[in-house]
Amino acid sequence: MIVFITSLVLVLAVAAEPPQKSHPRPELLIEVEGIAKLQPSPVIIDARPRGGYDAGHIPGAVWVDLEAWSKAFADNPDKTEWTKRIGDLGIDTDTRVIVYDNGVKDAARI
Repeated sequence: MIVFITSLVLVLAVAAEPPQKSHPRPELLIEVEGIAKLQPSPVIIDARPRGGYDAGHIPGAVWVDLEAWSKAFADNPDKTEWTKRIGDLGIDTDTRVIVYDNGVKDAARI
């Protein structure tokens, strides 16, 4: 597995082979084994369908219903509401976050 990292959100993508040297920002990639070494520990969000999470996930990962979040955001993008929703996951402006799914697109939406 490979992690794409931004300053706040880390997006994890599953890959069958190591990252190619042609990645535009190779410094933003991390192997899954490296996640355990991150200090302070990040909040890990699993954005896969619930069945995938239930079948197995990164230890400590919390499941987020991407479709429900998408609908909720479309219905009410209020900053206060979303600050609470994200804060309830233990995330604030100083928290390192990893979001992963079966690809990249859905994790990037979170």
